[in-house]
Amino acid sequence: MLLEFTEELPPLTNEEVYQVFANTLDLITGFSILFLQCSPAEANQLIPRVQQDLPGRKMGVLELGEPINNLYRLVEARADRASLNVLFIRGLENSLKNDIKPGYQGLGDYYNLNTVPPILSHLNQQRENFRDHFGNICFVFVLPRFAIRYFVRRAPDFYDWNSGVFKIENLSIENSITISIPTETWYQKIFSHFSGLRPKSKDLKPVQDDSFIAFFTKGNSLFNLGRYEEAIESYDRAISFKHDKHEAWYNRGNSLDNLGRYEDAIASYDRVIAINPNNGSTWHNKGGTYFKLGKYPESISCYDQRIALQPDRYNSWHDKGLVQFVTSDYQAALASWQQAFNYISDPAVPRYYEDISGLIQEFIEELIPRFTQPPIHQTLLIPLLKIYQQANVITELGTALINTLHLIVAPAISDHTAAEWLALWRTSSLGNEPAMELPLRLMSTAIEYKKDPSKRQSLWLNLPSEERPILNKALKIQ
Repeated sequence: MLLEFTEELPPLTNEEVYQVFANTLDLITGFSILFLQCSPAEANQLIPRVQQDLPGRKMGVLELGEPINNLYRLVEARADRASLNVLFIRGLENSLKNDIKPGYQGLGDYYNLNTVPPILSHLNQQRENFRDHFGNICFVFVLPRFAIRYFVRRAPDFYDWNSGVFKIENLSIENSITISIPTETWYQKIFSHFSGLRPKSKDLKPVQDDSFIAFFTKGNSLFNLGRYEEAIESYDRAISFKHDKHEAWYNRGNSLDNLGRYEDAIASYDRVIAINPNNGSTWHNKGGTYFKLGKYPESISCYDQRIALQPDRYNSWHDKGLVQFVTSDYQAALASWQQAFNYISDPAVPRYYEDISGLIQEFIEELIPRFTQPPIHQTLLIPLLKIYQQANVITELGTALINTLHLIVAPAISDHTAAEWLALWRTSSLGNEPAMELPLRLMSTAIEYKKDPSKRQSLWLNLPSEERPILNKALKIQ
């Protein structure tokens, strides 16, 4: 189940986002990739500020005023590259603008699976070289929103290595805050490690609000880095200053969930609900955690609580349907999914491509071991595909099918079953849809590879060059 992170929680202020960003830069050592979503004017303010706030980090800026096809050579040519800790990359969006066309489903050509801007193809193919040859550098790509969406869809191999995406708008240096550091040595050390921000005065006593913010934002930075145990320690410190801040309990629960400590995660979610019983995201995440524990009635009850609070949240309807599918209650599952996709089709409800693909992928993962059971095809799959078609989520379905190819080529799946899987989608009502062309082509290649791995080279050569890394990633081939 997909965790929710900040939908219902009070959003972080720009200053708090900045602190998480600066803290992340301070914590990262060695190669890493970050994305910073902001305007050029905001970047003009932010980059000098972070250079001032983190004097111990050697930083550089690479300005790209013209389109480029090869970023690796530009970094390699820098005289200071061996000493850099952080390199801000600005202006890469100039290399994407020529590919912006009205197109696929009215969403812009970067949603189309048929084209890859040369710079993104380069980054997909060169990511290991960036890691191996620039192992001392944290790359920060400073980009507008459309360019980050390009990375998500057209440079997935490179984008998947990111350690965080930060969005800062209308940042004002004059409105920035400064954390007050008390005189005690322990506090000096922890706050210094937290952000590198300069204190106003070392004679000030601890300020409880500042202490909570410090440990809470440090926990968020560690969470972004996947260091969940350390994140929990920071959230616990934040909670010691403010017991009633449900944000810290909530993110603590997400960290525990990512560690597979499900019972502990539920206990943290219960603390959030005790403070704010109307927090819909907590009910949603708690439902997902119960699902992982195999406690299906409790899971459905949590999703019902969330739906009662916010009936238009399609992910809770979809996940409720997944629980019903797993328990073989197919008609109930279809009813829940129909509700989910009714809201996805509603123009008044925000629609998130990645979320929908992820939700459908979870269904595909549960479907693969079961799809040969006779009742499923007639009673569930045929009507479900009609729902997909009506909701216009065929592109998302295709993405989910690609992302689950590694399950089809697994040893536990026979060649015969894999061939049946391909036939299922080829002969379905969606088999001739343009958005299914790439998924079916990659699926066919993957199944041929499964039957005879020695033919990999010839099979891959039959694919367009930009599709080969997509298949490598889908099959988890280095």
